[in-house]
Amino acid sequence: NNNNNNNSNIISDESRLWLMQATQDILITPPGTLAKGKWHELVSMLKAWSRRSKFDAEAPLVIERLLKRLLGERAAGNMEAKATVELYNILLDSWACAAIFRTRDSIMASQRSREIL
Repeated sequence: NNNNNNNSNIISDESRLWLMQATQDILITPPGTLAKGKWHELVSMLKAWSRRSKFDAEAPLVIERLLKRLLGERAAGNMEAKATVELYNILLDSWACAAIFRTRDSIMASQRSREIL
């Protein structure tokens, strides 16, 4: 059973490393340069980070950066890149998870949710 936990941790660590690298690759590109497939990938990454919100203190911050990147893409003229209500809800849910599951960050997370609204 302990071996299963170790394997699970390795997979989790590997998936987090991949997600971090893929996220960084998108965040460093200049606004207006994301091809259609890439900004769809950005939305998928946003959702993947949201699933980590309960246990990863970085998740809400990364989600916010990805959403800002999507807004930057639209501001640069890519009218197909849209920040939907669903994506803002994902961001708010992520901050709510931070407030509920990580008591150390709860006040800051609650405050940030209110600022976004």
